[in-house]
Amino acid sequence: MSKVPVFHATPVPSFVSNQMKSAASTMSLFSDTSSMKGELRCSDSEMSNCDTTFKAKFPAVLYKEPFVPQKPERPLLETNNIELNTEIRARKRQEFEKDLKLKEEMREQERKEVMALIEQIEKEKLSELRKNLVHKAQPIPKYPPVQKER
Repeated sequence: MSKVPVFHATPVPSFVSNQMKSAASTMSLFSDTSSMKGELRCSDSEMSNCDTTFKAKFPAVLYKEPFVPQKPERPLLETNNIELNTEIRARKRQEFEKDLKLKEEMREQERKEVMALIEQIEKEKLSELRKNLVHKAQPIPKYPPVQKER
């Protein structure tokens, strides 16, 4: 059979227990009903002098002028031209796009020039080939007359 554990609190240190004893001697627990929150704290000797009736203060705020905010006398701060990072980035991107477009146009122009040059060379080759392939009539060569032997 196992034992049921029993709670044993650790003893309070001596320096704390001395402080608690001195504090407990000056304070009487639950002896004074006025120690509760919200109640007046008057001892028995002062009870005759202690006024327990509620007296409201004069409502001066009802007779004052309402608060009206005033504009400051100093001039408003002038803002400098603020340049946002998005605007800077957009401008740089626009320049980049423009440069990219120029480069692309130059490449396209070079490609067209190369294509035109290749086409011209092909035409020349084709015309040369046609010249070589066309049969030209050539005169009959003159041979010395043939003599018959009898």
